[in-house]
Amino acid sequence: MAQAISEEDLRDPHGPKRASDVTLPDPDSKWNLIPLILKSTGLIKLQLNSFNDFIESGLTKIMNANKEVIFSENPRVYIRYKNIYVDRPKIRNQILTPQMCRLSDETYSGNVLVDYDFVNGSTVKSFNNQCIAKLPIMLQSNRCYLYNASDETFAKYDECRYDPGGYFVINGTERVVHVQEQSPYNRILIEHLANGNKTAVVNSSTSTHKTRVELIWKKDTLALHHNALSEDIPIFVLFRAMGVTSDQEVIQLVDPTGAVGHLLMSSLQEIIKLEISTQDQAIQLIERRLKFLTITGIDATREERNMKGYKGREFLRSMVLPHIPSTLTDFRRKSVFVGFMTRWLLLSAIDPRMIDGRDFFGNKRLELAGELLELLFEDLFKTFNASMQKTVSRTINKSKGIDPSNIAQAMHSETITHGLKYAISSGNWNITRFKMMRAGVSQLLGRMSYLQFVSMVTRISSHFEKTQKVAGARLLYPSQFGFICPSDTPEGAQCGLIKNFALTVHVTVWADPAPARRTLLDLGVEELVVFSGEEISNNYIVMLNGEPIGIIDDPYSICRRFRQVRRRHWVDKFAAIWIVEAKKCINVSTEAGRVCRPLIIVEDHKSKLTQELMDQVNRGEINFDYLLDNGIIEYVDVNEMTDCLIAFNDKDIEEERKNCVNDPPLAKGELRYFTHLEIHNAQMLGVCAGVVPCPHHNQSPRNTYQCAMGKQAIGPTALNIMHRVDKSTYFNCYPQQPMVQTRTIRLSRYHEMPCGQNAMVAIMSYSGHDIEDALLMNKASLDRGFGRRYYLSKLDLMLKNYQGGVIGDRIAPLDRERPENIASPQYSLLDADGIIRPGERIEKGMIYANKYVPLNFEESPVKFMAQPARYNYYPVMIQNVSVYTTETTQVIKIKTADFRRPELGDKFSSRHGQKGVIGLIVPQEDMPYTEDGICPDMIMNPHGFPSRMTVGKMIELVSGKVGILTGRIGNGTAFSSDRVKDIADDLIAAGYSYSGKDMLMSGITGEPLYAYIFFGPVFYQSLKHMVKDKMQARATGQVQYLTRQPTQGRSRQGGMRLGEMERDCLIGYGAASILYERMLISSDVYEANVCAKCGFIGYEGYCTHCKTKEYMKIVRMPYACKLLFYELMAMGIAPKVRLEDL
Repeated sequence: MAQAISEEDLRDPHGPKRASDVTLPDPDSKWNLIPLILKSTGLIKLQLNSFNDFIESGLTKIMNANKEVIFSENPRVYIRYKNIYVDRPKIRNQILTPQMCRLSDETYSGNVLVDYDFVNGSTVKSFNNQCIAKLPIMLQSNRCYLYNASDETFAKYDECRYDPGGYFVINGTERVVHVQEQSPYNRILIEHLANGNKTAVVNSSTSTHKTRVELIWKKDTLALHHNALSEDIPIFVLFRAMGVTSDQEVIQLVDPTGAVGHLLMSSLQEIIKLEISTQDQAIQLIERRLKFLTITGIDATREERNMKGYKGREFLRSMVLPHIPSTLTDFRRKSVFVGFMTRWLLLSAIDPRMIDGRDFFGNKRLELAGELLELLFEDLFKTFNASMQKTVSRTINKSKGIDPSNIAQAMHSETITHGLKYAISSGNWNITRFKMMRAGVSQLLGRMSYLQFVSMVTRISSHFEKTQKVAGARLLYPSQFGFICPSDTPEGAQCGLIKNFALTVHVTVWADPAPARRTLLDLGVEELVVFSGEEISNNYIVMLNGEPIGIIDDPYSICRRFRQVRRRHWVDKFAAIWIVEAKKCINVSTEAGRVCRPLIIVEDHKSKLTQELMDQVNRGEINFDYLLDNGIIEYVDVNEMTDCLIAFNDKDIEEERKNCVNDPPLAKGELRYFTHLEIHNAQMLGVCAGVVPCPHHNQSPRNTYQCAMGKQAIGPTALNIMHRVDKSTYFNCYPQQPMVQTRTIRLSRYHEMPCGQNAMVAIMSYSGHDIEDALLMNKASLDRGFGRRYYLSKLDLMLKNYQGGVIGDRIAPLDRERPENIASPQYSLLDADGIIRPGERIEKGMIYANKYVPLNFEESPVKFMAQPARYNYYPVMIQNVSVYTTETTQVIKIKTADFRRPELGDKFSSRHGQKGVIGLIVPQEDMPYTEDGICPDMIMNPHGFPSRMTVGKMIELVSGKVGILTGRIGNGTAFSSDRVKDIADDLIAAGYSYSGKDMLMSGITGEPLYAYIFFGPVFYQSLKHMVKDKMQARATGQVQYLTRQPTQGRSRQGGMRLGEMERDCLIGYGAASILYERMLISSDVYEANVCAKCGFIGYEGYCTHCKTKEYMKIVRMPYACKLLFYELMAMGIAPKVRLEDL
């Protein structure tokens, strides 16, 4: 063992500072640390670090776990993998860039190459650079050409220099893998179920096994539940099978204090009835109850396979708590772990602190793209090896020999390639071996605005079923503070299930636990194997990544010293240590998927971040890594925060320092004084909520609404927008920076790619057209370009090749000799090459490509049939035409542009979640105006403020007004915005009212209005909801085959649904004729033949029940009603229709 770490080693080499020596930094200046944090461990870098870890170490771990593939009954013939690595994306030995993949509908992927040895007895042949699959490459990962690229490189590859990456390009479309929220691995979770049962659950995970073990307390007995067992195993049988055959030792492991010993009596009586007293008898019972057992095979020797009770022992070794190392004969560590499971489960009956909160954020683990791809690749790699083994073994049996070329040929399988592409493109993560079936893991990357793009890459998705009406999984918990944005979550069924990260969050990747293990032993942890059950239970157990490694009697000292070691980077800087006092347990974790965030360290009532250090940061002399390396700032995860007391600002620490002089000494383990300090309070918000000015002055739901509105706002998605050919893209013609900005705006590039314009807003009621949040717009403002935007779309055309590229679809010039082509206006826009000319205006029904497809391949010459591509939408302009050639197809992409001017019904929104449609467009001469002749761009109804309580919008208006008058941008950062008093003083100094109100003249009468009007600039966002995209009308059209009712949806020329509330409204007005026309005539009217005698529906004027046509009548009814009658008759219920003469 290494030399123990002493207190002298941990002492600060600079010596302690007196409180009077410390100069506190300006609270606002600490914000300058946030950009440094994002540069070091930014939000998008979470995904990039995870993918890079998968490439660098995850693939190697998978290869090592499946290192050898044996091809025949002779174990001397096999291949042995030596190395695995991923090449950069290439096509025909040329660089393949992401933009090339987007334009040609290709996948941005690199070859997965392996080096292996072919072993045939004593003969060994080495093969290198064998391609086994194509792996989709995450943009800006270390296998991407944009990795650490300069601005010139981004421009060279037609990429946006602000694109942070973190997504994939699959078949030309951008897909993002969402962060998945999961239960932690290798942790004991105590739960009390709704049915009254109590369980201790452990989800064990290793590189080769993933199992779930439950210890169930049911009807006063304890038993082990496992999917591989046909019947549960009593707890005492499990202990005996693990070698603890003495009941006294079991009780010492479980209950040395005698607090819950009486709860074990029923379980003890159960094993007495089973008459099991030895380890062999317990293992035989387990073998009898096994349903199946998968043996890994390679790591078991022949002697071990012939061992008595091998199957039962292998089950205990590899399928019960596999994360705890053991052999087929020694289960000592596992028995100790099961003892803790049992004790904590029994104690939960008398101590509620033992129960683990299912929704506590420390009991969650986040799986990023790298971990998800590692799970998928591991499963596909095993399938690939099994398929290769089967193919080559079949060849060996036929030819009675083996050729290395057969192996190389079998390695050209598309198993891994297709599996990876399908999972990312569909979002379905199906791994049969682990019984994992997840949907919606990946989604199409939204490009409505840059803000939506960044939000989608940092989104957290929960697998909790959204249809379940359970509040617990959706609530906002204190443990999420600083880690999850409290505002950015959807409305409706997914509220609380879809979340977004706060600004400075970091998600850990897997770190080697060996340094942490050595450090713990050096700090005085005594190894577990040398102690009895009673000695173990009387001390604090130390667990490293869920594995018990030793015990200690002074938990607070070791936690303090371990943190000091961590601050010196002798262990991983993201390692966490915390105490669970109720369970007498110290947890240390270096696992992947833990959420942590940076905090300033506080020691001896003073912050370690001083003004001198901040001055060095501002001058660029030191960076964030320097502060981490020197123990000024450290990362703290959710669990460790339970042992911390965090100050919001420096004033809290100052007050504590002044008041602690006469405090009594701290009791052991007492948490009375601050241990950490927040960098800036605004870091608790995410990117979308950080754009809202003065959010701390708004009602909470309004900030949530703005997070949704901000993602629907029209704005530039990237700087290379004119080089992209997306399915649909909106952008403003004249975007402006907001007059009131937050510091987060600068970090999210919102000031360079804004989603709106500053509008002069008058808060007043000027007509009846502004009710229900409707807006009155100034026509002259619209003429000058306010709210003007473009809608870019594309038309795709794919020309396929057949018979190895010999024959294929083609575009041919228009046959000018045929008079019908020359006379037809549908072909008038085609150029000489058969494709529409750029700059033309295309309307519905016109041809944009003269395409021909081959009819058959047997005749010579091959005959082609005309299949022209026809346009079926509203008129647009053709912006450009691009043709891209791949190995198997030719892709033609036609980019269209549609100019859009705001019109009645278009939707706008401020940054405070107050949206409204244009209710009226008013000529400027009818709009009110100030004494200076300033006319508002829009008028908003003042009734929108009282119920919404968006005080932040009022502050934005007056702050923006000051900005216009003084020529500066207002500060609306959360918790540190400009003070209202200072804003009022600036207004007075500029000669305006401190309240922000002005006297306006009526544009209609020219007289002053009777009230002063709240008037100033507010930043308004143009939303994607436009009348032109939603307007539809229908007389007749398609109907559903089953119900004969009109189809639904604008794209299918569907009808407008008249729902229950609309029906009730018409009934209330007594509009019977409208109801009759809407619900019957214009829907699914049907003339049924009804028998007046029996009341049954007949067929073609004949009653099959009465066997006559005499009483048949024609009755008009909805076809859905007739369908209901038939369905009831199929169930054996006979509905009858009573007829009366009117």
